[in-house]
Amino acid sequence: MSTGWVPLDLDDVVAGPAVTSGFPRRAKLSARNPDVCLVLPTGGFKVRSDDANYRF
Repeated sequence: MSTGWVPLDLDDVVAGPAVTSGFPRRAKLSARNPDVCLVLPTGGFKVRSDDANYRF
């Protein structure tokens, strides 16, 4: 799967506001907590099959 891919034309792709504001915030947070792996939950449970909760 490492060969045979169609080349992508990403010249017109523009980073959105979440990307442009997120990277500097991530860098600051990482600098304050060196040698620490931070896991930040970003959402709640979702319902699947009308009765089963899952975390993604």
